Amino acid sequence: MYHSFSLRWLVLYAAFFVALRILLELKSTGAFLNGLDAQDLFEIIQWMLWYAGTLLMTLSCFRYVAGASIKNSLMVLLATPVLLIPVAAAALDGRPLVLDYLHYSDPSMVRAVFSLMFFSSNHYLFYEFVVLMLGIPIVAYWYSRSVVRALVTFVGFYGALIVIQGFIHLPAGASKGEVLAYLAATSSAWLILFLWPELLLQYRFLKSMSNKQ
Repeated sequence: MYHSFSLRWLVLYAAFFVALRILLELKSTGAFLNGLDAQDLFEIIQWMLWYAGTLLMTLSCFRYVAGASIKNSLMVLLATPVLLIPVAAAALDGRPLVLDYLHYSDPSMVRAVFSLMFFSSNHYLFYEFVVLMLGIPIVAYWYSRSVVRALVTFVGFYGALIVIQGFIHLPAGASKGEVLAYLAATSSAWLILFLWPELLLQYRFLKSMSNKQ
């Protein structure tokens, strides 16, 4: 009972900061001027799905690369206030926070990736990535007691973030429905990966019960 209660509050805690990041980001670009329209609703759902997948990806990195238990992996959600760093940086600079997916056709894409987004239109993410570059290896080392695994955890996180979450693997001109379906699929895939040992155990248990009958 205690674990389910604490997990519920931990998820709500993370969801609060994700929602706050999305709302502040959209607000800075002039959204909601005429109330909540269809485009605003699409943006909210799109980014909620994207952040859900990204957080599950992060938890998977800690669980399978750093070797953290599922409980310790979930404790990483306590760091979700880090999501507000780009919003604060843009506000201090007096500019809106306008983020977009990466594009393979962009010749400056490689420079952007290796500079932690500093040399890109998404440069406000740089400050968030600096904190993550320092924080993720420290937490991963705390769990793994291995410098190599700690560093690989960050590399795995950043690589997955860029390749899987940073690019949207859809043809140009994809409809809003296709974008949401794609993000829902990637989020579901990360959820299955994160919970795979438990799902496999449950499958084996149900299979053994079926065989006994």
